[in-house]
Amino acid sequence: MRKNWTIKEDCKLLTLVRQHFSALVSHNRLNATMPFSQQLHDAFDSPDRDAAALLYRLEQAKILGFASRPGGDPTKQLFRCLINNDLALYDYSLTFPTLRKALHPDTVAAALNHFTNSNPHESLSNTINEIAKALHLSSMQIEKLLIDSGQITINSYRKCERVGEITINNNLQDLISRQIPDITLVEDINACRAQVSQLYHVHERDGAEVIFSSDGTGFGKSYGVIQGYVEYLECFAKKQKSDDLFPEGGFTNLLFMSPQNHKSTWIAARKTKFWLLAANSFAFSLVRILPISTLWTGPRA
Repeated sequence: MRKNWTIKEDCKLLTLVRQHFSALVSHNRLNATMPFSQQLHDAFDSPDRDAAALLYRLEQAKILGFASRPGGDPTKQLFRCLINNDLALYDYSLTFPTLRKALHPDTVAAALNHFTNSNPHESLSNTINEIAKALHLSSMQIEKLLIDSGQITINSYRKCERVGEITINNNLQDLISRQIPDITLVEDINACRAQVSQLYHVHERDGAEVIFSSDGTGFGKSYGVIQGYVEYLECFAKKQKSDDLFPEGGFTNLLFMSPQNHKSTWIAARKTKFWLLAANSFAFSLVRILPISTLWTGPRA
């Protein structure tokens, strides 16, 4: 005798479809004998449901539709996927009959009361699981209830989040965007920084030097050292002879250290230009750029 589908089975099948959605939508037509269907059946791992039963259940959820006239051998019945966006699987706009079934009003009220009194700083998934356990429901039933009641929503990462969190995140983005300076101001500051940075150019020195500076941040110290080195290479590349191997003075290496990771990132982004200069001019090496903290081998605070 055919067994009725349970909420546990539907939740398990929905989880599998979410996980393998990209493979599902890649098939124009699907029947129970195809590898995807067999893999889905193996993952479902139930002696009560064969591969055909799973596909027919997906049709009842309106995730699949019949691609040929129903009837005949169930294993030969063709299906096609009706959706191309898996968001419907997470916000329960398309779902299985047991999940569509309305809950008793008292159960809904109790779930909402639990959610209202829950700790907003606790993981939302933990809160949902706790409510489900207290009311003897599945976590998906609680998710759907909270989504339908406007308490939570599904974000672009297919994760549940409280509706209030969206407002907080949007306000934070607005605050950040308001504090970003106008592009013309940034360009003016960078122009001034480029001029000041010439104080730190080293390419006209006779040999290697160590420069100590107590100037504050933003004065162009890093920019001056690196840009000066680039200009030094460019200057040599313009007047080099075809048989020259090294720049005059033999200065081919640059070692830069900084306690700030973003400085290393900024410089590393410009290594491409160094390599282009080297490829077109002479044999040259750039010492790997590391923050000073990576060179410290003693105890850390």
